[in-house]
Amino acid sequence: MATIRDVAERAGVSVTSVSHVVNKSRIVTPELREKVLSAMKELNYRPNLMARSLRRKHSFTLGLILPDITNPYFAEIARHIEDASFEHGYSLIICNSDQDFSLESRYAQVLADKQVDGTILVSAGVNPSNSVAPILSMPFIMLDRELPQLPTDSIQSDNFQGGFLAASHLLSLNHRDFVCIVGPKNIHPSYNRLEGFRKALAEEGLHLDESALLQGDFSSESGYRQGKALLERNQLPTAIFAFNDLMAFGAITALAEHGISVPEEVSVIGYDDINQSSYFSPRLTTVAQPHHEMGKMAVEKLLERIADKDLPGRTFHFSPRLVLRNSTDLPRSR
Repeated sequence: MATIRDVAERAGVSVTSVSHVVNKSRIVTPELREKVLSAMKELNYRPNLMARSLRRKHSFTLGLILPDITNPYFAEIARHIEDASFEHGYSLIICNSDQDFSLESRYAQVLADKQVDGTILVSAGVNPSNSVAPILSMPFIMLDRELPQLPTDSIQSDNFQGGFLAASHLLSLNHRDFVCIVGPKNIHPSYNRLEGFRKALAEEGLHLDESALLQGDFSSESGYRQGKALLERNQLPTAIFAFNDLMAFGAITALAEHGISVPEEVSVIGYDDINQSSYFSPRLTTVAQPHHEMGKMAVEKLLERIADKDLPGRTFHFSPRLVLRNSTDLPRSR
């Protein structure tokens, strides 16, 4: 089995230089780093991570608590976080709270017990109970969903802007009759998307009635259910804004089963721009969230907090963008 001295000899550098590359304890030149990495690969050298952890009092493990791993949006975020973690020499433990506050609390305790170096939390929602108390003992950050009472970094997409973009697009097509399939009431992104949508309508002198808000839970099943409910009304809206892509898929499926054509009869816009949005029929117009950039920044900011536990809480916002596809139509006559 190769040792660090073997790597140093193969690379033609000192043992100390190899240590700096392995432990990232000092900046080295790209040329030196490439020599060491090549030698490690040739010799199949694996650092002793357990000894390294004990020596530096780090587990080199991060935690990630997600509200629903079956939702492709969160699965894609998890992938980007995992990639960024590995790039920085960390492993990742992924926990699925299943939108359950008690399970979220149990996983927070599990991660604390395993002494992970830090945790990224996508909360199940705004919870009056202190379900995530166990992670307060470690560096952690919030991602995607806000819990303003927690003193840490928060990385968010601007959901108000996203809702505004969705409404502005539909208004540009001369739609004036809308329905929103909203997300859970205890989650900030859902509330902010609705406020942004309403703001764009208000600028055109329009008001969104409470009867135009259909309650979903971010699942395709809830979108399908509310799509069926729409069919029981005397008149369909001309446009539907589903607060995520999965609910948009469900609503379109329900309409299609009853011969309602999208976008010829009803335009539908989603949110998130998950991978399937490009392949669904019709291809889904949606508001894209920069999940790759958000996941990468989440790891970077968490590592900053691990290095300096006294950092003040900071908020970072990313801008969403509109992705035009086939589920919204050409401009209508008023």
